[in-house]
Amino acid sequence: MDPATFIENAGQWPAQVLFRTGASGATLFVERDGWTWSMYEQRAHDMMHDLMEFPKEVRDTLTYRGHAWRVRFVAPSTGSSTVGVHRAKAYHNYFLGNDPTQWRSHVGLYGNVLKRDVWPGVDVLLKSEHGDFKYDIVLAPGTEPGVIGMRYEGLDALTLTEGGQLVMRTSVGELTEQAPVAFYGDERGGAVKCRFTLNGSVVGFDFPDGVDRNRPVIIDPLLVGATYSGATGSSVYGHCAAFDDFGNIFSAGRDFGSNYPATVGTFQASFGGGGTDMSLSKYSPNSSELLWASYLGGNSGENPHSLVTNPAGELIVLGSTSSPDFPVSTSAYDATQDGQDIVVVHFSLDGGSVIGSTYIGGSGSDGTNDMGGNYGEAYRGEVFVDQVGNILVASFSSSSDFPVLDGAAQSALGGGQDGVLFKLDPTCSNLLASTFIGGSQDDAALGLRLAANGDVFVVGHTEGAGFSMPEGGYMSSFQGGSTDAFVLRFGPDLDAVVAGTYFGTADPDRGYFIDLDSEDNVWIYGQTNGDVPIHPSGTYGETGNGNNYLAKFSTDLTERLVTTMIPGNVAPVAFLVDVCDHVYMSGYAASGDLPLTEDALHTSGSFYLASFDVDLAGILFGTRYGGSHVDGGTSRFDKNGVVYQGVCSGGQSMQSTSWAYATQNQISWDIAVFKIDFETAGVQASISSNALSQCIPAVFNLTATGQAQEFQWDLGDGSPVQTGPQLTLSYDEVGTYVITLIGVDPAACNLADTSTITLQVFDPNIILAEFEPIAISSCDGYLLDLTNNSEGGNVFSWTFGDGTGSTSFEPSHAYEGPGTYEVGLQVVNTICVDTARTTIPVTFTTPVLENDLPTPVPLCDGAAATLDAGPGFDSYAWSTGATQRTTQVNAVGSYWVTVTDGACEATDTVLVIFAPAPPPTPDQYTCGGRTIGISPAFQITNISWANGQDANPLSVSTGGDYGFTGVDAYGCPVSGTVRVIELPTDRGEGFIPNIFTPNNDGKNDEFQIVGEGIDEFRMTVYDRWGLKMFETNNQDNGWNGGAENARSAPVPDGTYYYIVDFKDFCSEDPKTTLKGHLTLLR
Repeated sequence: MDPATFIENAGQWPAQVLFRTGASGATLFVERDGWTWSMYEQRAHDMMHDLMEFPKEVRDTLTYRGHAWRVRFVAPSTGSSTVGVHRAKAYHNYFLGNDPTQWRSHVGLYGNVLKRDVWPGVDVLLKSEHGDFKYDIVLAPGTEPGVIGMRYEGLDALTLTEGGQLVMRTSVGELTEQAPVAFYGDERGGAVKCRFTLNGSVVGFDFPDGVDRNRPVIIDPLLVGATYSGATGSSVYGHCAAFDDFGNIFSAGRDFGSNYPATVGTFQASFGGGGTDMSLSKYSPNSSELLWASYLGGNSGENPHSLVTNPAGELIVLGSTSSPDFPVSTSAYDATQDGQDIVVVHFSLDGGSVIGSTYIGGSGSDGTNDMGGNYGEAYRGEVFVDQVGNILVASFSSSSDFPVLDGAAQSALGGGQDGVLFKLDPTCSNLLASTFIGGSQDDAALGLRLAANGDVFVVGHTEGAGFSMPEGGYMSSFQGGSTDAFVLRFGPDLDAVVAGTYFGTADPDRGYFIDLDSEDNVWIYGQTNGDVPIHPSGTYGETGNGNNYLAKFSTDLTERLVTTMIPGNVAPVAFLVDVCDHVYMSGYAASGDLPLTEDALHTSGSFYLASFDVDLAGILFGTRYGGSHVDGGTSRFDKNGVVYQGVCSGGQSMQSTSWAYATQNQISWDIAVFKIDFETAGVQASISSNALSQCIPAVFNLTATGQAQEFQWDLGDGSPVQTGPQLTLSYDEVGTYVITLIGVDPAACNLADTSTITLQVFDPNIILAEFEPIAISSCDGYLLDLTNNSEGGNVFSWTFGDGTGSTSFEPSHAYEGPGTYEVGLQVVNTICVDTARTTIPVTFTTPVLENDLPTPVPLCDGAAATLDAGPGFDSYAWSTGATQRTTQVNAVGSYWVTVTDGACEATDTVLVIFAPAPPPTPDQYTCGGRTIGISPAFQITNISWANGQDANPLSVSTGGDYGFTGVDAYGCPVSGTVRVIELPTDRGEGFIPNIFTPNNDGKNDEFQIVGEGIDEFRMTVYDRWGLKMFETNNQDNGWNGGAENARSAPVPDGTYYYIVDFKDFCSEDPKTTLKGHLTLLR
């Protein structure tokens, strides 16, 4: 069958494009007033496919030609419309570039495109049949065919043959539209003679024998390739494959797509400019249905290396990129590209959103293997997940600044290319562990597995010099040749190498894959140019007749348990040790005397697959399979012995099943994937059902499939277990029912296998559309999160009020700006055939960016002040011209800074002033050799006294001037002196006058106590009636003859009474009190 081929434009292409498809050797862009073609020369597909084998200097200079032309409707109706017809269940996702607002998910795929009322009474139906483009022109009764006109723009030539064919000549080949056929479109039918007309560049249609205009007429041309190969506009080069726990199939390749042409005619492009994105697909377990496809990349080139799914079924991709705008997530560990980088991407279950995506690498080349070996060797490496969803990667790097954490087992690049091993959290936001693996020459880490205790095993190969291998391994020294394989066991945090061994011969040897058996013994799969011995005696294999070896070591890597060689030659691409300890291998470029079993699926083909008994006691299954090769990357077996193999197929070399989603290769190179169950892995159980959802009353007919002696059914409701290969269940109540099947075989190694199926039962009378929106306005954008509280539906259609929508159960959506949007939800129950709708307005407000600069900022004499705008902003722009977080200024004045965070911007001003001079320090006193502590009268740090001490306070007992230097509270350097006066012990008490004259003549205007060594001072003055006139605690603050020293309220002349309390520094008494009379006389 033909897959749906017309892809709607949800914003991933220019706005004038409505749909895109590949057909008839080119790419077609459907537009409102016609369509545009873009086609490459044939060698572009082949050269891009082989590009990885070219030196970089050659890749950067290679160019290829293309040609673009357009078909425009002449004088079309202004009210025409274009809609997709026959929407597929599958959808596409586009994660292109690093702007999440431009990513598109759940983009619809359609079998046909209908353009209504292109001319009055004329519809045009676009479709594809077996890879060729067709369009039907449908004339309503009474329509004049002369209104139809299509202008061809950009062709080198447009001609009509004597046979009535329309030939389009381009600079890269010819395409031909076969002479049109026409027929009546009503129930009576009947053919109508029809032919093309050509007037310059305008094509029309004519009915030479006339036509009954009272009947509908359909004109049906067919476009086929002539000198072109038949490739569509986008080749996809196959790299890798994986699976999830439900048996779904994942594949990944490089998509050499075609961009919308800016102009018509011949164009030239460069291979050095990139031109490939990752193409990711998810298929149903039997490959009959495409579930979704995603395109991932930036404006340069991307390559997938390895795929894996976590227990939730979410896909994780390991790849490499040279794009500076690769789509990393907002919380990415590393959001900046630097040369060729590794990328890790974690998708949601439906492929419609990115849970995490990050670059990882340094300033050199990362993620691309330069050690050579087999075709596609550059794109190896492996991604794996641990039990909590952390992501582990084995890869390679030539960057001395590749990110490794403190305490890594190897913290520095050994030299040349090293292997790297690292661990990320599930969101790709945090690097949890990382280490180099290598010596002074080239090294590569290619495969990894996790031990039961969390230790990490890694396999690869090394050129040996300077490679650090722990003592005690089976082979503790390099064996010779250009390379040896290695196996290392790291602790969970990659901070130590727990065990390790080389493996090889005196000739070149390479290690590619690793797996663990039921006892954590270590198996590896690789290639050798030498002879690996058969051990122990009786092990299946043959030396001297092939290049593939298998080896088994003890879990501590100190003992070789099994080694062998398999006859023939293949390039390793997948490896497994299953639950029964059977061993599986897969490879491409098969040649030589590879062992086949009587039940082999095929006896020829480029792929070879085999399984072997425990400890390689014999071969269980061996087969060849069609297809050509892979362009790098890894494929996988699941633990039940099922292989999921990615293929890069040219032509029709790979066999496909009749029910496959796509049964033929219609492009130059295409990614293919095959899944084969070896049926050697012990007990297997799976369930098929007549339906997964029904309305009340519901009847489900379940059938057990797989290899087992007995099948047991657990209904999950506490009822007795039922047995047998078939089960019929009836339900009268709404609910979700989980049925468990247990397959049992006492003679099998794994004894039993379990499978579950989830059945849904709906009430046809209950359907509810209800959701809760959460609007998040931030500088990073305007994000809508949705909680779906609907009932009774199984299909959900969202509209976001900005022209976009989604069919996910609980999507999220990013808006381009603030405002109020009408968010709608339509819930459909396709089982019970019912619909419910609801709409809720959602408002986003403009976020406010906070940026508060400290003010004022002091400027020290002769120094510069540092102004700091604070951390966490995307950009900084100072009035000084600086663009960093801080700037330095050496003049007082006002300065401003503008900061940005995502879409937000804020400006703040800071005032720079001269730092105030520190106050002088009052004199200090000592008496009779008493020790006192002296300090400056202001806050000071880094003090240094002239006598060399740095104490604060400084202990002294003699008089003198004590100089100091230091830094004040404003950060300015200061210096000064503290004077210490040594008082005589017999100096007498302070002098108290008995008269004062506050007449403002400058003489004796205040009453105050004069004396040294006075502390804890307090003086109070009363009038003769006992009213308090004045009080002070400051010896230097005298009474001026006013009420509380108010000049405007002088007291009368007369006699007043004073009381003075103070502590005499030289006295042993705790307090001295003096009392007496004084006369105020003006």
